[in-house]
Amino acid sequence: MAEQIVSMKEKFVNLSRVLSNGPERRMILALMLGACLGLLAGCGGGSDTPPPRIETPREKLSRALQGAVDDLRKQDSGVQSALIYVDAPSLGRAVLAASGQPDPAKATSFTAETGLRVASVGKMFTATTVMRLIEQGQLSLDTPVSARLPASISTRFRTWIGADAAAALTIRHLLSHTSGLPDYFNDGPANAAGQTAFLQAQFAQPDRLWTLADTVNWAIDRLQPLSAPGAAFHYSDTNYQLLGLIIEETTGQPLQDVVRAQVFNRAAMTGTWAQFREAPRSALARFYLGSLDVSDFQTLSADWAGGGWIATPSDLVRFVRSLNGTELITAGSRTEMIKGSAANALYGLGVQVLSSDSLGPVYGHSGFYGTWVLYWAERDAVVVVHTGQSETSELALETVLQRIFIAAGDALPKR
Repeated sequence: MAEQIVSMKEKFVNLSRVLSNGPERRMILALMLGACLGLLAGCGGGSDTPPPRIETPREKLSRALQGAVDDLRKQDSGVQSALIYVDAPSLGRAVLAASGQPDPAKATSFTAETGLRVASVGKMFTATTVMRLIEQGQLSLDTPVSARLPASISTRFRTWIGADAAAALTIRHLLSHTSGLPDYFNDGPANAAGQTAFLQAQFAQPDRLWTLADTVNWAIDRLQPLSAPGAAFHYSDTNYQLLGLIIEETTGQPLQDVVRAQVFNRAAMTGTWAQFREAPRSALARFYLGSLDVSDFQTLSADWAGGGWIATPSDLVRFVRSLNGTELITAGSRTEMIKGSAANALYGLGVQVLSSDSLGPVYGHSGFYGTWVLYWAERDAVVVVHTGQSETSELALETVLQRIFIAAGDALPKR
């Protein structure tokens, strides 16, 4: 067993090197290490003396998750509050474990209806909206990007990437991060603190409301394409801002209205809303950059189509269940979304993908402020994790994911 775990760790570490830096890489690494230790699930020792009362699987899982979330905050003192939420049909109802207060000023407690800043988890919402428009015949995965952008950007965009790239670049490339386009957030020169010019602009203008066009024009004016379309994987929020523009240009409606009609309403996601663009629909859990509470910084509107949503744990479960059902897309579209590309087998169309011998398929997405949404197909389980902290230690994140999968593997039956 030990040799098998070591071998898997070595394989997963090698795979992780193909990913870009950032929260997505951290999620994959943590999940991979969790997969290694998932081999140990259900391997506990026995006892000659039976306990006076045998815990139900739900009680056992609840106790394990509460221990994991409590220890996460002990391990990383920068995490002011944290939540784990696991849903599976065999549980009867979802299990919620939390530590700390989502809003200390209001002395509130976490519930399944607390609003979480999901950040890049929202890429799944945008990608699902695109797939629905494709099924409705309004777009295709092979639609040229430059042909569907607003006229105010299209000409500049073609000039920026060149005629050959403009002819080759498709919606599939944007969804899969294989466009070769730079990330306006993280690419380009950085200052001594490691902040790129865009991040510096955000801190300098905390009240600015960024539009989709603002961020795309920023990239066009200051950065250069990195590779030809399809040649390499490079995680870039620019891709999803472009998808947001294409959705608006195709439908003639604001992005938030389209995503609500195409996804949220159909999945009964009543507590999900576009921060800074819609009225709140759930009480917001505060979130932090280190010790700085940035929950009300309107400049965070800059990640709009790539992750500008607030969603509740229960809504995130409804989204995943609907994505795997018939409410949102067909089975064929879902297969496309969870299939990795030639450039990166671990990323599909707006979905991070992992398969391992111990866990089987696991897919979902992570977000910058410590939010993860994962679907474990073998146990029909949805896992939501939230720390509300962009600087949560990688070790703490790896550890909590390991413990979640071990506990869930022990408590939940295989399908």
